[in-house]
Amino acid sequence: LNRLYQDAHEAFKKHVNEEINIWDQLDFSQPGKDLSDKAEQLKSDIEISLRRRLITHALRMRAKVEVSCNEFEGIDAIKAALLQGLEASNTDCEVKIKLISHPLFMLTCTCREKALGMSTLDEAMEKIKKSIESAGGFFAVRSRPELVGQDEAEGAEESGSESGSEDEGSGESDQDETMGGLDEEAMKALAKKQLDEEDDD
Repeated sequence: LNRLYQDAHEAFKKHVNEEINIWDQLDFSQPGKDLSDKAEQLKSDIEISLRRRLITHALRMRAKVEVSCNEFEGIDAIKAALLQGLEASNTDCEVKIKLISHPLFMLTCTCREKALGMSTLDEAMEKIKKSIESAGGFFAVRSRPELVGQDEAEGAEESGSESGSEDEGSGESDQDETMGGLDEEAMKALAKKQLDEEDDD
């Protein structure tokens, strides 16, 4: 494996992730003693050991930002900026955004590597910042990307959904497919709230 992939450890990782099949490259009949009759048992034992050592649990990360805009574009500028943030998503790390309580939004992602999660959320925040500021809006980071526990992450998401709108119930409604990881119901509630405030003025 070292000869074929330069690094056997990387080959094992790719095998566990089903990118390659190392068994296609190995011959149990040589060199040395022929172990062909024990090949299946050896494969099974090795597979168990590899998965115990190399499969990492999914990491959940989050960051919080403030995004607002009092210009003419208002809610549309905020929505466009958040959609720009979603574009930081990649095949190994998908970004999702929830409204906590205007103007505070929570960005979350799930990935296997901490560095990837941090860089992805950093990129998402930078895209949001660039977009909203170009529209004359305001952006501020309230908490940098951080790891969160399973229970804490679920509690935060539930809190974010509930605070988005008291009229929207649990916040578990289906999202518009074109919105990806953006909380569409919360954005509608935010737009309604902004209109109500304008009427009051």
